[in-house]
Amino acid sequence: DKEVTLTVNKAPLTVTAVNASWLFGEESPEFELVYDGFVNDEDASVLTTPVSVFIPPVIGPGTYPIVLSGGEAANYEITLVNGTFTINKAPLIVTVVNASRAYGEKNPEFPPVYDGFVNGEDSSVLTTPVSASTPATIESPPGEYPIELSGGEAPNYEITLVNGTLTVVRQTPVIT
Repeated sequence: DKEVTLTVNKAPLTVTAVNASWLFGEESPEFELVYDGFVNDEDASVLTTPVSVFIPPVIGPGTYPIVLSGGEAANYEITLVNGTFTINKAPLIVTVVNASRAYGEKNPEFPPVYDGFVNGEDSSVLTTPVSASTPATIESPPGEYPIELSGGEAPNYEITLVNGTLTVVRQTPVIT
């Protein structure tokens, strides 16, 4: 009788971090891992050391690594595949309220109205403030004139500017 040596190799198992994305100000989702290579109806419960997920501190919008570590099992040779997550800028809509004034009067103020700040932030986070202007002057005849917004930059926000309209109306004569 011959003696036979049988070598059983570990099965290959790949654990991949699924790439993810969300908007600035939203809570981060639970990071998903995909396991490829389990045999005999086994699953992650056979790992003697589970796979851990590490993410760096998040400063703001950008792309960051998902770093995997750990992952040991007696019957598997484990390969870890890191992923990335992206935090996208939050949408911020800036509008100006339509206004009107009488012919011969000076233009009113056109304060911008903000919708979309998160984390308790406000217009103080703008690196370039929003300003409103119109081509209408005191001498402009009655009619409609655009109120145009400009500026508006902030590192954490994708800003959309929505212009308005200034309506100049005829003076109502005062009868005494």
